[in-house]
Amino acid sequence: MLNKKNLNRPNFSYKEFFVSDTAKKMGICNYPSESLEQSILPALMSMADRIQDIRLLLNKPIKINSAYRCPELNNAVGSTNRSQHLQGLACDFVCPEFGTPEEIVKYLHSINFPADQCFNEGSWVHYSCKMNHDGNRMMYGYYLLENGSRRFKAL
Repeated sequence: MLNKKNLNRPNFSYKEFFVSDTAKKMGICNYPSESLEQSILPALMSMADRIQDIRLLLNKPIKINSAYRCPELNNAVGSTNRSQHLQGLACDFVCPEFGTPEEIVKYLHSINFPADQCFNEGSWVHYSCKMNHDGNRMMYGYYLLENGSRRFKAL
């Protein structure tokens, strides 16, 4: 059984890594199935460490909107089956006391904070990074809406 308390960090409770307004509204239990627990826990612990590092760098409180997503929730929010949220390797957050999502992304980019992806998604920051990795793709940027579809623009 997944010991969720292993996810606690000085500025975060394990519960924050499973929170989802959509899951709550739709009655979805957003915890990994027993068959996935052992593979999800190490990934979530790695993500918890990275988000704790970001929290210390920003020196302001972070509110997590979405970290781990079970497959049912991932489908409900319209994400793909390639989403790192499914593996516990992505986190969407805001830090209003530091600044806008754009300012956060630009700051993390300016200090070369390791990331696979760090995007300004409009009203939140999407951050992902594989375990034991110093950032593979280092994709920093934001999405623009053009003709009704999203287009990525790098910083």
